[in-house]
Amino acid sequence: MANIFNQFGQMQSNLFETEEITSTYSLGDDSGSEQLIDPVEFLKAKAKQNLMHESMNIYADIGVDLPAPAATWWVLDEPSMTISDPNNLLLDTLIDLGLSPVLINNSFARIYEARYEFPKYNTEEPQFTHSDAIFTDNTVGFFDFLMGFPSGCVEKIGIFGEVYSKDRINTFEGGKASSPVPKKFFIEEEGVMIVYNVFWVGYGNVQAFAKGLNGQPEPQSAHWWFRVNWVEDDINVNYAPMPGEFMGIVVYFNPTLPWGWQERHPFVYCGNWIETVYYTSTKVVEVIDETTYLINYHGEEIEAKSSDYAIYNVDDRVTILKGVEHEEDSMTWEDITEYNIYTWSIIPAIFYYEVT
Repeated sequence: MANIFNQFGQMQSNLFETEEITSTYSLGDDSGSEQLIDPVEFLKAKAKQNLMHESMNIYADIGVDLPAPAATWWVLDEPSMTISDPNNLLLDTLIDLGLSPVLINNSFARIYEARYEFPKYNTEEPQFTHSDAIFTDNTVGFFDFLMGFPSGCVEKIGIFGEVYSKDRINTFEGGKASSPVPKKFFIEEEGVMIVYNVFWVGYGNVQAFAKGLNGQPEPQSAHWWFRVNWVEDDINVNYAPMPGEFMGIVVYFNPTLPWGWQERHPFVYCGNWIETVYYTSTKVVEVIDETTYLINYHGEEIEAKSSDYAIYNVDDRVTILKGVEHEEDSMTWEDITEYNIYTWSIIPAIFYYEVT
């Protein structure tokens, strides 16, 4: 048996060498595809190579014979449901947080697209376009995160935010067959809002296997939806999404199970930029003149005009007021349109601070 493992270990080192993600991958990039082998042989190799990591298979412990998903989930892709990242600006943001995107086939860096909706706030009755996603009282918005890994393989799942989590996510180097062993399990993590753990305690606003939204495309392979209803009690300075920030899920894997040689622990699987009907925000990339700035909007670098004579610097996060002629009742992931410099303005406003 040792010889068999050695043979498959040599196959892995030859075909799936891990390099620094900053120099090897772009989100949605299919570089390295020439390294892929026949899928059936790939699954056989991975399954045999990782048997040693199945000694604490959670599925087997509860009497469910499902070894294949635990060993092979990272070969299943949904390329039509990924986030695009022009100029690698999103990837740079993740690297600044110490995070990395999920690796599929150890070759494709992916972040899958999250779906969301936030109606206008403080209305008498929020007008949801996708009311079939609402299952909790006092819900002010929802997220649908694509999932592909068996839930029993993870220790916990958390939501992070580009703004909320800045410099506050504790991550570890990966690059091995299974994830690092944490000093403590099932704890809250700084900079991350935990929405699931293996014990599933106290998450009444979460559905692990949610039905897809009416009229929306469904995944083609073994993927499903993890739905979070954002309730009014969560709208505070700690947990409220800032319009314009990238939010997503980070996955903490159980260290006894294989995870496809991910680069970091935890890793990012799915997310999106969150906006409201009237507001978004982004960072200044370059100062052009006193009223004109180059900004990073969803990975694109574009010019934006200031509404007044406030001075901004490179890396400042600025608030964008969209065209106020918008009459939509809510903002969804489908409503993001091309930036319009003539109707959108940088305004001197901040979010979630009490003004006295």
